Formats: sequence, C-alpha cells, structure tokens
Amino acid sequence: MDEMDLVPNKPDDDYNNYHKRKYSYKPNIISKSKHYLYPNKIWVSELTYIKVQREHNYLFVIIDLSSSKVIGHKFSKSLEASELVALMDTTYKARNNPKNFIFNCDQGLQYTSLLFKRYLRKNDITQSFSKKACPYDNSVAESFFASLKKEEIYRHIYISFEELEDAIDKYIVFFNTVRPHGSLGHLTPDEFDKDGLYEGKRKPSKLTVFILSKQQMSNF
Repeated sequence: MDEMDLVPNKPDDDYNNYHKRKYSYKPNIISKSKHYLYPNKIWVSELTYIKVQREHNYLFVIIDLSSSKVIGHKFSKSLEASELVALMDTTYKARNNPKNFIFNCDQGLQYTSLLFKRYLRKNDITQSFSKKACPYDNSVAESFFASLKKEEIYRHIYISFEELEDAIDKYIVFFNTVRPHGSLGHLTPDEFDKDGLYEGKRKPSKLTVFILSKQQMSNF
C-alpha cells in the first residue's frame, strides 16, 4: 500500500462526536417548537427488539409528547415499513386526524422509507429526526421501553408471540391509565391527556427543561 500510495478507509476526526455529525435526512426540530406542552402537536416514535423463544420480534410505539401517553403501538414479527405505516394510519385516525404537528423518530430504515415519508407528506405532518446513536434525542420513548422491560418483560418468560403481545397490550393500558407520572403532577398519562395541561398540573421534567427556553420556563 505504501508503494502504491494507498491509504485505508477510516472514520473522520469527528466520528465519535455526535454533536458535530451532519444529519443524514433532517435535523431534530422539537427544540424549536413552541407547542411542546399541547396535545397532538409533537408525537415521538421508536421501535425495540424483543425475543420470544430465540426469535426476534419488534415493538413500534407512538407517544404524544405532551402527556407521555402511548397513543399507538404494534407488536410485529416484521420490520417492514408497511407495518409502521399501518400503525401510523390507525393512530392518526384514532386521534381525529390532527393537522400541523411534528413527528419525531430515529433514522431507521422504516422511518426514512419512501413509503412512510409519503404518508406523512400526504397528511401534512412534519418529520423530525434524532441524531444517529443518540438516544437522548428521543428519551421519552426510550424511557417507556425501559419501564416496559423492567416492570413486565424481564420478570416473565413468554412461550409464544401471542402471549407476549397480550402482556404488552395489558402493560400499555396500565402505563396509560394506572401508573402516575411525577412530571405530570402525579396524574396518569390518560388523565393528563384529557385535562391535566389546562389545569396547570404539569411539572417541568428534565426533558422539559432541556427543550423549553428560559422565557417559556418562566410560565411555570
């Protein structure tokens, strides 16, 4: 290689500095939004891998950022973008077809697929992306997965896809309707989704502090 003036491929100097990386598709625009506390203004989504009998399965979730409520989920044996589009369509209709909101996600192939991006454009939904390998950009969804796994999945052994699917469905009902959140004034996500915002019961969480400006924080 020396004789032929060849050099090996290697990462650039900023490879390990996530703050200096360029976005592959579109930057995270949540921090610029003025509607963080309002329902149906910012949705976040993520997927996680869950094994059943050595087989990988996949859980997609969609969360309304204002209340941390899981408004849509799909447990699937496939990672196809069509699974995500089907979930998005069901959730979108269940929330009465809201307009002009932000959908934040990671840069996975399902979220960057032409099929999914076409669906968002068709419904005037603005897509926002987290930085690669930076889970803090989507911490609400990551936190939900952590709670799901610690409080439910890691405590049981599931022998079938259907058994785990049923357990996930029940946990999400528990998470939304029974489990209180300190950042929501100890309301459940379902209670807060209905009236907590307008009663002034939300307390600023660490994520809220990170996102809101000093001027916005003065309103609490």
